[in-house]
Parts: sequence; structure tokens; C-alpha cells
Amino acid sequence: MHDTNVFHHTAPRLRKPTPEPHHPLIEPSLFYDPPYERPLEDEFAWHLIKYLRPIAGLRYQVRVETPCTNAWVDFIVEHGARRIGFEIGSLEEGDEEQERYRDALVIGSGALDVLYRFRAADLLYRPHDALHLAAVWDQTLFSERGRINLHTLASPEARLVRPRPHETIARVTYAAPEETFEASPGDEVTWPQDVPPVLVVKRLSRANPGVWLTAYDEALRHFGVSDNRLEHRWAKSA
Repeated sequence: MHDTNVFHHTAPRLRKPTPEPHHPLIEPSLFYDPPYERPLEDEFAWHLIKYLRPIAGLRYQVRVETPCTNAWVDFIVEHGARRIGFEIGSLEEGDEEQERYRDALVIGSGALDVLYRFRAADLLYRPHDALHLAAVWDQTLFSERGRINLHTLASPEARLVRPRPHETIARVTYAAPEETFEASPGDEVTWPQDVPPVLVVKRLSRANPGVWLTAYDEALRHFGVSDNRLEHRWAKSA
């Protein structure tokens, strides 16, 4: 890749232009760019870029400054002026309160417009179903072909779920599978025992503070941050 700040010319007196201030996510690149820290993150990035609009940009492990602490978001997609975060892991596992606080602080910081959270097992076994739900929620983020392909690859159960813009949680419930199934003629496979019977996707939107503002205020009190001193920064950036 050529350095766009270098002039290739024969006039030595021309000076290199001064770079203009830019957004931290400037010059986004929509391509698979390993290494990623975890195999599941590698798999997620590989799938995600196939369905996004080509003009979107994908960033990995982006620091977000919140009123209480810095948080690292697994992936951030920039599409025009919108920034959508994707977190992989947890959701109703481990310390649920801390996770609720963290997500509220991240979306309340104003750094993101939308924050998604996927469970690791859901992405491992049903990545197309998880991304299909995201494509229903945020259609403009995905290309038309991407949405069609995700709809085709999604399970019948996932196709029936149509989350509305104001909703925070989408769930897909699956019928109990047979213990074994025939993957190909004569090739019988045992269904993995750790496949969850319900897929869960969480979505927080800065445009819908009613679903996360309580957790945001609780987090400020939990970490001893004065709400008056902050003067609700999220409202100013919304």
C-alpha cells in the first residue's frame, strides 16, 4: 500500500501537506486482517466482512473511554457517521451486573451508536443466525446481497424472529435435535451436547436510552463518579 502522505513528483520544492485532524476511526478498511487474539474472533471477522456494505470499515480491539474506566470493544464497524460495536462472549454468564454496567457505560459514553453482544457458543455454532438478527436490526449496515445470503443461510427458526428497533434482546428457540444425524450419506454424526437450545443477541442503541440509562446511573454510583459533574455526557453526544 502506498503512503498517501508522500508526493511522487519531480519538483523538490513542493512541500508535504499538513495532515488534517481526523476521527480515530478514519481510513477504515473492510478486509480480513489477522491475527486476532481468539480463534472465535478470527471466525467472526471472516464472516462479518462478507456481509457488510463495502464502504464500511472494520476495526479490532478499539479503546472506548467511559466516565469510569477505559473499555476495549472487540470490533467496531464504521459506516458513514455511525459506529456499531460488537462484543463476543458472556451474556447471562458470570458477573451479569458488571457486564450490564460495562455495556451501559460504553454506549453511554457516546463513542458508539449501537452495541451488540453475542454469546460465544451462539457464534460458534450458529454464526449466520446471529448475524441475520443484526442484519434485521441494522439493515443499512449490511449489503443487499449480504442480507439475502444471511437470510438464506439462517435457520428457519431465526428467519421467524424479527426484532424491532426499540427492542434490546432477540431470542431464537430451537427444536430439540436428534442425538445423532446424518451429515452425509452413511456418515452419522453425534450432535454436540453444548449447543445452546436458545440463541440470544443483545443490542443497545444510543437512540434508545430508556433501556440502559438506569444501568448507566447505577454504574456511576458503583464506581463513585458524580452524575452532576458529568452532566449526562451521553445526552450531549446523542
